[in-house]
Amino acid sequence: MSSVMDKKLVDIEKLASWLVLYFNHLGTPISPFRLQKILYYCQAWSLAFLDHPLFRDEPEAWVRGPIYKKIYNIYNVKGAIWDQIKNNNVGYVTLNENKLDLNKDQLEVIEEVIKKYSALPDIQLALITNNELPWNETRKDCEPFGMCDDKIKHKLMSDYYKSRLVEK
Repeated sequence: MSSVMDKKLVDIEKLASWLVLYFNHLGTPISPFRLQKILYYCQAWSLAFLDHPLFRDEPEAWVRGPIYKKIYNIYNVKGAIWDQIKNNNVGYVTLNENKLDLNKDQLEVIEEVIKKYSALPDIQLALITNNELPWNETRKDCEPFGMCDDKIKHKLMSDYYKSRLVEK
């Protein structure tokens, strides 16, 4: 694995944009909901495998799972995903095009997350995140179907997903 000095943080908006373009390149445009879950698992597994966050932002424990409010505000507007694709002068990206300037280990985490989670139906992604400790622990003081803007802390995510590595 890379040294701590080699681990750069990426801006979550740039990563989200990159994911939108990447999925478009694959021919499977990504929904705002799926984008949220892919971002969450990129962060979770980066914390577990690399002992370092991929980006600074912490998700909020919304009813349908972890949500990055900044990304929600950008992409939950009708047509926002299409506009991102249409207005980007790159047109598409691949994993080999490291436009985010991440190290090899970080790119491998993103690639594995895409392989593991991107084909799952949205409802299954919600069920998975909502059955995991970080979301449940963070929502414990919230109403079952109420708004909750409590942040899922990186430490909680790191501890939980590292424990999942041990189980496997």
